[in-house]
Amino acid sequence: MSAARHLVQGGLSVAVLEARDRVGGRTYAKQLGEGIFDMGGQFVGAKQHRIHALAKEFDLELMRVQQVEEGKKIQDFNGVQSTFTTAVPLLSFWKPFPLVNLAGLGLTVLCLERSRKQIPADRPWDARKALKWDRRTVSGWLRDAWWRPRQVSGMFDAVVHGMFGANASEDSLLNFLHFLQTTDGFQEVAEGQRFRFANGSQQMSLKMAEGLGERVILEAPVHEIAQDNDGVTVHSGKGAWRGRYVVISVPLPLVNRIHFSPELPPERQLLAQRSYMGSIVKCLTLYDRPFWRDAGFVGEVLSDREPIAAVFDNSHPDSGQACLLSFIAGKHAYYWNKYPEKERRDSVLKLLEGWFGPEAGKPTLYHEYNWGEQAWTQGCPIANFSTGNISLLGKEYGPPLGRIHWASSELSHEWISYMEGGLASGENTAKEILAIA
Repeated sequence: MSAARHLVQGGLSVAVLEARDRVGGRTYAKQLGEGIFDMGGQFVGAKQHRIHALAKEFDLELMRVQQVEEGKKIQDFNGVQSTFTTAVPLLSFWKPFPLVNLAGLGLTVLCLERSRKQIPADRPWDARKALKWDRRTVSGWLRDAWWRPRQVSGMFDAVVHGMFGANASEDSLLNFLHFLQTTDGFQEVAEGQRFRFANGSQQMSLKMAEGLGERVILEAPVHEIAQDNDGVTVHSGKGAWRGRYVVISVPLPLVNRIHFSPELPPERQLLAQRSYMGSIVKCLTLYDRPFWRDAGFVGEVLSDREPIAAVFDNSHPDSGQACLLSFIAGKHAYYWNKYPEKERRDSVLKLLEGWFGPEAGKPTLYHEYNWGEQAWTQGCPIANFSTGNISLLGKEYGPPLGRIHWASSELSHEWISYMEGGLASGENTAKEILAIA
């Protein structure tokens, strides 16, 4: 949608073929109780200027995620629960633990920060140590670091679960470092959770689609793309479209569901085969009031307890609808997706009770949204790479193939895994085409 908007502004004609019966992709908002809540991407950082510009243009309200100025956050790792108050749990996060653990966390963050600065945001495979880092998983690197305390490993498990929907034991260290570089480091990752849209982030796509009008065709999944010297023909169940160029914005693991003529190069097909979507279930528990604030909690948790990786206060201030948002992600999502919703619900509520008291186990409504069940996404928030693939095949992903261009959050040089990354990638791809059209 971002690419289409910029192309139209540049004077080109476009058609947007959307597989779903709605626009928004990995953003989707739904009415629950007395509020509208995000089922998909929702967090916005203070420095994500494209989203802030769209919010201003379309008069969309952004609100702070942390709705109270001061309060306690919870961390629960390796069976040890404590509270902290900082945005990034560096010092107060580790007060309950011995000094060696605090030093270990500091060394870990320092080493990762120094390493990520060596990575070109647009060419991670060109980093001097790219092959070395790409051969290691995040957890493998932590395990072999001489300073590693157990609590650091648990924290990074939770971070990888929440940011990638993947596991530190399978995610490439190079992939993780590249993510950090595109967000400008740990502090900005924390700042990336500062805001959300009061009525859902899908509003951005809905407003952009409104401006594009009849150019947007819903329920038109593309099954074939044929290119020749003069242009491309795109086939869907609703007909065929002819154009000079095509922009593909489906998640990388789904690319091979499209038949290409001529076929994509073997390296591009192999990269799609070796990528995988993150696995995330968003669980929303609604209450009559935000009772956790009575005890001085802001409603945020970071945890390695099964099945929840993170919790946020997701209350709707305009309507007064209280809500806690919990993430089941990575290996916990793999495991708990095998069970009925009631068992997941019971497990989520048991943990929330342990953190916030018995009232947390008595929501007025429990609702979950499993992105792995969505046919045209098959996961969230992004496509991931296990070891060895970025250094070997990563450079095959982004460049145009003749008249075929690519756009997605995964391809962005800024804010990978965030909505801002998707907007940036669409804008850059539109510039590619406008430069040659």
